[in-house]
Amino acid sequence: MPSTRNKVQPHNISHEHELDSKGVYQLANGTWAFRFCKSLTSVTLPDSVTAIGDYAFYDCTALQSVSLPATMKSFGSYAFAYCRELTNVNLGEKIEELPEYTFAGCIALQNINLSNIKTIGDYAFMEDNLLA
Repeated sequence: MPSTRNKVQPHNISHEHELDSKGVYQLANGTWAFRFCKSLTSVTLPDSVTAIGDYAFYDCTALQSVSLPATMKSFGSYAFAYCRELTNVNLGEKIEELPEYTFAGCIALQNINLSNIKTIGDYAFMEDNLLA
């Protein structure tokens, strides 16, 4: 893992990724890939990442912004839960579902585009001020 964690690139995901049979990166058998990473401040995922697993960025307390590629299709439950400094999220155009607890506890969340979202899971925005 590189010493700086401000940007995630496919060459520095190391053991947190899995290469599927089509050569597409998935962030970990994505589960818990960056869980509790206290120094991560922003995430810009490359087009090669199409899925993020459960708890992938759970409790990354310094995380402020997330930009997901247009190729992103899904992410798991609790993917960004309790990222208390998260203010901006740019969802990929292909994401149609927010699983349960996706952004729970993201109390600073101010910006997220839900125009393509068809299903919102239970407690996806629990404790958030955005939809209050």
